[in-house]
Amino acid sequence: LHADVSGFLEVTTCSPDTNFPHVISVHKSTIQLPLIGCNTVYEGNCPSGYGATFGWNAEANTSYLIRVAGLDATFGNFRLDYTSIPNPTLNSKCTVAQPIDLGQWAFNTSGAEGDAAMLCDGTVQSNRSAWFSYTAIETGLVKATTCPDFGGNADSETSVSIYNNCNEMASACDNVLCDGVHGGAELQVSAGTTVLIRVAPTPNGLGSNFVSGELLVDFKLHCIGDLNGDQVVNVADVLSLIADWGICDGCASDFNGDGKVAVDDLLVLIGAWGICE
Repeated sequence: LHADVSGFLEVTTCSPDTNFPHVISVHKSTIQLPLIGCNTVYEGNCPSGYGATFGWNAEANTSYLIRVAGLDATFGNFRLDYTSIPNPTLNSKCTVAQPIDLGQWAFNTSGAEGDAAMLCDGTVQSNRSAWFSYTAIETGLVKATTCPDFGGNADSETSVSIYNNCNEMASACDNVLCDGVHGGAELQVSAGTTVLIRVAPTPNGLGSNFVSGELLVDFKLHCIGDLNGDQVVNVADVLSLIADWGICDGCASDFNGDGKVAVDDLLVLIGAWGICE
């Protein structure tokens, strides 16, 4: 039995299919097979029959061996079941987002509580999430992704979104192209800006109801509004933005990552007018 996350594990043979007295013991799967603990039918853990139950606090990424052995040379049939109760995920809500820097950050939402969040299209998604907060030290493009091509990973379909605060609609949602399974989002930010990054199962519900893996957070220096890269935000950039006007998913002119180039993006460009700092 392998524990992917820390939490309480319990194994039991409390089933009508179990028909002989026995001892159930749990061992850590190492060379010495150290005993974690054991129980027998005489402990009275089951309401009836010959079954036994044992529970313990499991360590993340650890394998355990379960041994069932007859008492007094008895033998027979048994059914073994287990339950897992993960430890609560500490960063499962926006208000307790984990502060991070650039790099890879592990996440696991199996112990998380549901947390309602509004996505870029205005729909509200409520499921098990992991939240992180990142503060940009310079103006540029922050990218957060579980995509293996960029250095992230996940064991199931993921959705990644970026927020400016906990009470607003997301500013960027899954606008980093990957493989259709792993999510990613990127957003242009100013120096000193703190953004909130949410990792969750996909909104369509086709993936697992919890996800785990590593989130890659990267940053690229970039002058907001400088669409032609000449280090100046001016009329030439306004013309580039107008050329992209309308639905334009993934366009550089879509500064807020909402899938369209509109007045909000024009205001961002005007706010950055002049020589890039």
